[in-house]
Amino acid sequence: MQLIVFTMRIYLNLILCLLVTSCNYFNFTKEDKNDIIQNRLKEIKKNGLEHYPQLFPCDELTAKTCFETQLGNELKKGLKEIPESILIKAKDTLWMSININNKGELTLKKIAHTTNKEIEDNIKETLAYISPIKPAIIRGTAVNCSFKIPLVLKISN
Repeated sequence: MQLIVFTMRIYLNLILCLLVTSCNYFNFTKEDKNDIIQNRLKEIKKNGLEHYPQLFPCDELTAKTCFETQLGNELKKGLKEIPESILIKAKDTLWMSININNKGELTLKKIAHTTNKEIEDNIKETLAYISPIKPAIIRGTAVNCSFKIPLVLKISN
């Protein structure tokens, strides 16, 4: 009889210990929705774009290099209209900040290192006539994206 009571006490103590220590498994912490949003945004920024913006002749496989090449070619065409005397006075590299919104509209935010209004107006006009752009995509959704692009000014003979 004593053995049964002793065994029962051991089992009860063991069950009691398990219940006391396992209560931590039922403590749920509620995450703040702002923390969740911030973590997701960091993850998206870290992973980058799923699909780069696309200009008309580009396909999804070569979108990044094609976009850069097409944009460069369009800007070269536009800058050929500026007289050499103005280009000589400009710095050799201009940094353009452009934005492509989720509708595919390209806008020039600013050009660093230029004080020449004619160059800036020419670049704005050139960018306004670039062929339609498919916007960048992250997780199946069209998103706004910004780029900082160097524009090297050279006078070719």
